[in-house]
Amino acid sequence: MIKRDSIFNHLFSFIILFPVIFSFVFKMIGLPLPSYLFIIVVSLCAIPLIANNILTVSKSWTKLTFYILFVWILASISYTPSVIASEQKFIIIIYNTLLPILIVELFFLFSKDKVVDLPAVESILLKYAFVLLWFIFVAYILFSKADGNRYTIPGIDNAIWFSRYVGMLLLIILCCAKIRMNNLLLYVVSIFIALVLLFGGGSRGPALSVVIVFFIKQSYLISKRQLFLLLAGIACIIVIGFVFIGGYMFETNFYSLYARLNLFELFFDVDFDYLKGAGIGSYSLFFFGEDVMYYPHNVFLELLFENGLIGVFLFCLVLFLFLKSFKPNIINFLCIYFFLASLVSGDIPGNNNLFILLFISVYANKNTLSKDEDHINKNQIALKNG
Repeated sequence: MIKRDSIFNHLFSFIILFPVIFSFVFKMIGLPLPSYLFIIVVSLCAIPLIANNILTVSKSWTKLTFYILFVWILASISYTPSVIASEQKFIIIIYNTLLPILIVELFFLFSKDKVVDLPAVESILLKYAFVLLWFIFVAYILFSKADGNRYTIPGIDNAIWFSRYVGMLLLIILCCAKIRMNNLLLYVVSIFIALVLLFGGGSRGPALSVVIVFFIKQSYLISKRQLFLLLAGIACIIVIGFVFIGGYMFETNFYSLYARLNLFELFFDVDFDYLKGAGIGSYSLFFFGEDVMYYPHNVFLELLFENGLIGVFLFCLVLFLFLKSFKPNIINFLCIYFFLASLVSGDIPGNNNLFILLFISVYANKNTLSKDEDHINKNQIALKNG
């Protein structure tokens, strides 16, 4: 008998964790197939295996707002001056964001219990994270290629995406692994490998996002004094990096920071419709005169220019509803990680994991306590009792 929840847990991990792996594998074997297209086809084939109940609809303001947001984003193709970038962005959003979300929604539409089995999800994600981190490390050792002063692997053209992926795997290990004597060596070596890969990728955004989210998680578990010592330790490591290590990760000219600030300043020189925006894919056409998929490396600026204050308001409403129902579990921690990353890099299609996870969080936050939440609550009680 097929265990339906187990299929979903693997399917969820498949959608979130494996696009980068398939990009690398397809590149190495010379198969010109987009990784998300492969994932969508395989996921759709799994739908008949996980449908075991009459279709029932669950009500959620978060989901409704989410749907309205993406209808508004896609509908802006009707008034955008862009032709090439708008079509590319429209298609990519559908197949790498909305179709995965549709697959997740179909699972729950045909589910009697519309919740995520968080302990099982955490266990599956952790197992995959260890395996995939070591896989990526071997691929990095054997096939790494330079991207300026940074490094990535075949199939991942931008070192930022490589760093983001490694940061996600590292965060899963930090949040889900329970350290014991029998797994201590694996844990320590895996953390070291992840740090090596992050340093090689050279992107500070994912590294800083991991630190912030880990700090948030620990705030539920340890005392304020221990939290301060942890923060001081992290600050010391950063200072040592800038003083003694250097490299792209610890460069002192802050080139990438100034480049992003320059992108922000460009908004003061362009007049556009602030209410509805200039339309999907129009950013590069307005600012650089080219109809290509370029973006301001900030999800709010992108929404403001292309989808106006209406788009920004809808996204802020989704975030508000997410925070209102927030519970300390791995899905929500990953949401925060990708949200922080979206503030300094990527566009809406490139930040698809953020939107997929925000959608899944609706079902994760309905759940009873996960192992992580239960552990956190016990620690909070202990802290209050001294």
